[in-house]
Amino acid sequence: LRARFALGRAMRATALRVTYALGCAALLICPSLPFINSAADVTRGNEDIEQTAEYHIAEWLDEHIDGYEGAYLTGTPCFWLNVFTDVPQLRGTADGAATNTYWAHVKHQLNTSEGMPDVEEAGELAVLWLKAFNIKYIVVIYPEAQTAYHDYTAEALKKFDWACGEGLIQDTGYNEDVGFRIYEVNVPSGGYYDLAQVVSAEEAAKLHPIGEGREGGQKVLDMKNLKAYVEFAEKDYSSLGSCTYTYDNPDRIVIEVENATEDSALLVKVTCDEHWRAYANGEGLEITSIGPDFMLVHLKETGNYEVHLDCGRTGDEIAGIVITLGTFSAISGISLHRYISRRRKGLS
Repeated sequence: LRARFALGRAMRATALRVTYALGCAALLICPSLPFINSAADVTRGNEDIEQTAEYHIAEWLDEHIDGYEGAYLTGTPCFWLNVFTDVPQLRGTADGAATNTYWAHVKHQLNTSEGMPDVEEAGELAVLWLKAFNIKYIVVIYPEAQTAYHDYTAEALKKFDWACGEGLIQDTGYNEDVGFRIYEVNVPSGGYYDLAQVVSAEEAAKLHPIGEGREGGQKVLDMKNLKAYVEFAEKDYSSLGSCTYTYDNPDRIVIEVENATEDSALLVKVTCDEHWRAYANGEGLEITSIGPDFMLVHLKETGNYEVHLDCGRTGDEIAGIVITLGTFSAISGISLHRYISRRRKGLS
């Protein structure tokens, strides 16, 4: 009797577990049933990669982007861009290696318009951030697009439509794929999209940090200081000199400065990081953060000369490497000494 009772209890427990598992499976599967067909259409393999929206967009950007002009993308066009081409970009997806303190909040604001219920203000803010990050083209995904990821909310899409109507951005006429639009940001002609440009050190000193006194995502809603930086970057400072640059190595930028004055400084549109060092004629130059965490190089000389920007290890990193190697060597030496001592004792 005890055995039969125990067997019955075990069977009831097993039945409850099976029922629970089936219930959980139903809760997971049933909500997705209406989307199975559309998901299959989106994820079905394409034997001709050149017929995909991702390929078309990458090729279009490669044809139209020149120099350091940037593009903003999200979703699958962003995932595949570097497979098909190599263009400067601001990624609208997660990037755990990013060191820029504004980037994550900016891409969230571009994709959602969170905290900006007014369409006009949201549109103006979005365009200012695109200019600040040197973005010339933005790829916007509308609901009718056949893609797995729709990162833009309905409110975000409204602001781009408004900005286009106001002439802040313009539709490029891209029509290769339904639901994908590519907008061009309107900026002054000239060298705005250059990696490095000569600016006024005096005027740069008057700028306040974007998001001053704010924390987290609230930093990117600072319209006043953001607008001041963009206006500063858009100004013509040709009277203070000019520059050309080579950026063939990710860890090295060489800038040729011509006709620099006492008020000249260099705005370098690369994230300001403690690993960067600037030199001119063998002498170190000060680097400070400006705008969206870009670099402002303070020049010491007038005239013509080269400025070298090198990205290397910091003193703390070098000290860490030395300590690690020293510790490893010490442990290895001690272990080897003990091994030899035991061998000698064994032989004796």
